[in-house]
Amino acid sequence: MDNRMDPSIQGLRVLSLDGGGMNCLSQLQILKEFMARVEYDTKSSLLPCQYFHLITGVGASGVIAILLGVLRLSVQDTSVAFLRLCNAVSLGEMLSPIERSTRLVTETRALLQEYNIPEGSRLRGDLAGGEDCRVCIPYLSVVNMTACRMLRSYAARHSSYNPTIIEAISIAWATPGLFSPVKMGPEAMEEELISAVDGYSNPTIQAVKEAHEFFGKDQRMSCLLSIGVGRSPNRSLFSDGHHIAQRAIRDTERTANHLKHLYAGLQIYFRFSVDRRLEPETSSFDKKLVGHTAAYLELADVDAALNRCVISSLDVSSITIEHLHHTRSSHSYSSHGLPPLSPFFVPRKEPMEKITDALRARVPGSPAIALVIGLSGTGKTQISLKYAYDHNKEYDHIIFIDASSAESIEKGLITRLQSIDRQFRPTSIKAALNLLSYPEGHLSPKWLIILDNADNCEVDLRNYIPACDHGRVLITTRNATLSNLHPGGYIPLDVMSSEEATEALLSTALGPEISPISHFNPTMAPPRSVPRTKRDRECAAAIVEELGYLPLAVIQAACYIRMHKCLHDYSNHLKVSRSILDWTPSVQRDRLQYGHSIYAAFDTTLNALSPRARQFLGIMSFVHFSDFPRVLIAIAASSFFGYQPFDLLDRTSEYTDSLKLLRQVFCPKGTWDQLEFDALLEELQTYSLVTLIPVFAVIMLRFHPLLHGWANDRLAPSNRTLYRAAAVRLLVCGTNSDDDYLWPYLAGHIDLLPLSSKELHVNDKAALAQVLRANRQMTKSFKIWEDIYAIVRIIYGETHIRTTRAALQLASVHSDLGNWAQMELMEREIIAIRIQDLGITSLDTADAMANLARTCKWLGKRYDEAERLETSVLRIRKQLLGPMHRTIVQAMSDLAATCMLKRNYMDADALLLEALDMITALVGEDHVATLRIMSQRAHCFTRSGRRDEASRMTQDLTERWRAIRGEMPTSTPDSLAKLAVSYFEQGQHQEAESTLRDLVESKGKPAAIGCQHDDALDAIHWLASFSFVSERYAEAEMLSKQLVASGWDVIGEGCNKASSALFLLALSVSNQQRHAEAVALWREVVSVWKEARGDQDKDTLEAIGWLAHETAELLKEEKKEANINALGKRYILAKPRSYRNHARGPPISFITKVPMRPVAKGLYRLHTDNVPVFQKMTIFLGIMKHRIVTVYEFIVSPISLMCSSCM
Repeated sequence: MDNRMDPSIQGLRVLSLDGGGMNCLSQLQILKEFMARVEYDTKSSLLPCQYFHLITGVGASGVIAILLGVLRLSVQDTSVAFLRLCNAVSLGEMLSPIERSTRLVTETRALLQEYNIPEGSRLRGDLAGGEDCRVCIPYLSVVNMTACRMLRSYAARHSSYNPTIIEAISIAWATPGLFSPVKMGPEAMEEELISAVDGYSNPTIQAVKEAHEFFGKDQRMSCLLSIGVGRSPNRSLFSDGHHIAQRAIRDTERTANHLKHLYAGLQIYFRFSVDRRLEPETSSFDKKLVGHTAAYLELADVDAALNRCVISSLDVSSITIEHLHHTRSSHSYSSHGLPPLSPFFVPRKEPMEKITDALRARVPGSPAIALVIGLSGTGKTQISLKYAYDHNKEYDHIIFIDASSAESIEKGLITRLQSIDRQFRPTSIKAALNLLSYPEGHLSPKWLIILDNADNCEVDLRNYIPACDHGRVLITTRNATLSNLHPGGYIPLDVMSSEEATEALLSTALGPEISPISHFNPTMAPPRSVPRTKRDRECAAAIVEELGYLPLAVIQAACYIRMHKCLHDYSNHLKVSRSILDWTPSVQRDRLQYGHSIYAAFDTTLNALSPRARQFLGIMSFVHFSDFPRVLIAIAASSFFGYQPFDLLDRTSEYTDSLKLLRQVFCPKGTWDQLEFDALLEELQTYSLVTLIPVFAVIMLRFHPLLHGWANDRLAPSNRTLYRAAAVRLLVCGTNSDDDYLWPYLAGHIDLLPLSSKELHVNDKAALAQVLRANRQMTKSFKIWEDIYAIVRIIYGETHIRTTRAALQLASVHSDLGNWAQMELMEREIIAIRIQDLGITSLDTADAMANLARTCKWLGKRYDEAERLETSVLRIRKQLLGPMHRTIVQAMSDLAATCMLKRNYMDADALLLEALDMITALVGEDHVATLRIMSQRAHCFTRSGRRDEASRMTQDLTERWRAIRGEMPTSTPDSLAKLAVSYFEQGQHQEAESTLRDLVESKGKPAAIGCQHDDALDAIHWLASFSFVSERYAEAEMLSKQLVASGWDVIGEGCNKASSALFLLALSVSNQQRHAEAVALWREVVSVWKEARGDQDKDTLEAIGWLAHETAELLKEEKKEANINALGKRYILAKPRSYRNHARGPPISFITKVPMRPVAKGLYRLHTDNVPVFQKMTIFLGIMKHRIVTVYEFIVSPISLMCSSCM
């Protein structure tokens, strides 16, 4: 059906029934009460099929949906028929699935006979009167248990089976473990179908999607009624289906909670479900259930909600099905990083109206754009925030971006988009803008981007505005030339008027004015306010005139006045502050050259602060003005600000002085006190100097850019070096790998530091370079380490221990640029130097050996050599460090990883158990280091086949990560990824799918963190593979592209993983029949695998076969004939595996479980650069989707080369 509204329907009524067992009788009792009230109000007798336009149900409720909508029974008759079927299949008894299915078919056949319905009647088209009510039943295919499909009683645009009613009831209830699958389709393409209750037990979302596709996006809604069967029972309704039942219960409750938030406030969505499930223990279960449900319906809130539901269903709302279909839940609404509105904000009517008008105006081919242009401090950011908060219901996503540089725009957009829908992992600004232009998933077209502080003249904002005709962009800037970007949306924001400024100052300083005729609710205290006098107004007017009516300066003055009760004396304070300003406007940081009175107001506030608060501002003035993690101060204090991961050069007095300053500011009593720090922040907040902004699970500090710059400029030249060193100390203290979840936030602050100059100490540069490396700034990190190594070598010479430490790190970053051979060469040289100078049993020698062992595993799979090295490392560390040390734990972890690669799982588990006991004793059960060892052990369980233990441990890990780092910290995705993989390997595909979706859709940390964690990337790869198997080739392509672009080849079995992602990308494109792109991708795969594995590797040959196939398809598409240069006219096919000793080389067998499109039978002539005449040929025979595919390889005599287009 085309996507247009049905004119015969005024308001659409949709009924969705949760899956369950005999408990579904409670749904019918609730529906009976609903219909009774409808009949009473309409004064007419109605069947559910005459009232609802769409009914959907899953599992047992799918049977009910068929009885109600297809057989057109009353609620009472449906209850009797359903109870009859339940008794026939004996849900509470131990029957085999085959026996229970047979009973269901027999009883359904008898039921149809009683209603005079022919046994062979089909779900769609055979029964009269079904046009007014449509019934859809979700089901799954055994081959692909992740894609929910529909049985429909009506014709639709999407194809679907049209089973008999008996078959439809059997499919609806075909819960694995209870009933047998139902076979459908012709013999050659037959598939087994089962109920979708495992994964879609609450089908409301599927019902909305179906209604959107069938009735059209403009169809208005009357009622969306969802009826459940109760919360989880104490034990299962049946034994065979226990696990599925429990999963279905959890899925139902999770979906219900999701929808409660999703459709909150729409007044057309209603959900009813008894408070708990009963178990069918006795023959009188149905009577007990009736009483239980009746008691539920008598509850006052349920009664009132049911009345509202009936009234809504009889009316036509303004809500369209499009609105329901695209409504986003709170987890996809992106307001993370949106600063709170200042409590001192003064509304300015005219610019607010102009912003609103500009963003409502549409320009073809472009989002609506508004540019708020004005001096710094005029309130541009605040008025933009006011618009965002006032109009938040108009948007699904409000994305606040620091636009002070191209880097901050790109990082901000990518991070915010990843928070909206984690299945989208844009790795470039182009990809991010493309997602905004063509939204899908949880990303909707209803977005607002606020580009704040877009003052940099070198940044072309046109490069960051999506090319689309939806969405809105609000820009704040001091750069007046940007008005040319969109002249129609230009809003100049000047200083406030005299009246506005005076009122702002008095309201902030004295409280809002109370009108003498105001009437207050006697139960509420009136707002506090100091009565205003004529003199108050005169003083305020004089002050704001002196401050040039600049909002920021006015608010600063007002905060000072409020704290010091000095409205009448403030002008004198200004004069004193102005008299001590010792430089001219030409050297001020702000190039717009404000008058001295404005800066005097800032000085007045700064002078009113405590010494510690002023020092804190001075330190913070050397980092970026926004997104500084508050928790970093506490982390730094835990090491007393002395954490130093690298000791390459001796420290100067600057280091000890910076420690003294930090301890003086943050630990004035000698120890860290969180309450003391909170009081310090509160002091700054009192003067409106800092704002606390939640960004996911981390609270960020944000300073106004003008005040931030002023705090820096006010530092005496003699103090600048010390305060910058203190700021650097804070950042370095955040570089411990235990706190790596903060690293993406630190990168923006590190970028402001002169890492390439001699101003920073080498030890600090080394620590900060590690963060840059983790954030994929490989080239910059490499350059820093090159400089560090050169400096240390000049000072200490080639063989000094400090020089070799720098060299070891330089060797490691060589791998980031693909210089693997150079890395290994340097590591071996360093080991030789350390053995000669320090001996083979020194700790530094052991460290270098540990690095080389990892290289052996990464580069050449030389596991035996790696094991020998790591065994020595463990022995040395135990001898020199005593029985317990964290580096010993690391050594055991490394050795265990090697044992797993060698499939020696028993030794690996023994090592990990010892490591777990040790790290728990050292740091506790809930430390990140402990959880990482637990994670590795869970992986060992999975690899060794102990999947139940792996699943339990992974679930425990997930909860522990959430407990210590919030909803979605750095390693929580890792744990979820491993949990998903565990589900996959246990065959629990729907649980795996659900877990992966939870991972990629969660609102925790920025997804950029996940890019640095191999387990999270593994999860993306699983999801990409899962999407491919489910024939979602576009999604598989998108995810594979992200993996290829993520630099996945830097850790672990990197080459294999990266090439696997590239292979999957090529397959996804091939399956979309984009042959030109596929040819280019397969060429790249062939090139990568030839270099990594050689010409004769089975994977290389398979990739060449695909390249040949896609080239042939491209030639067909272009209607060209391939010119074949024959080198031989005959070829001989031999049987598979029968020529082991053939002189031309052994054949290669390859089995893959990746489904592929059918490939034409026959021979594809292969070509490699190094083999002039082919000796091997791959023939793809009978390859079909969803089958295990065997690729037979044969020995072939000399044949022709591939056509030139394949070369």
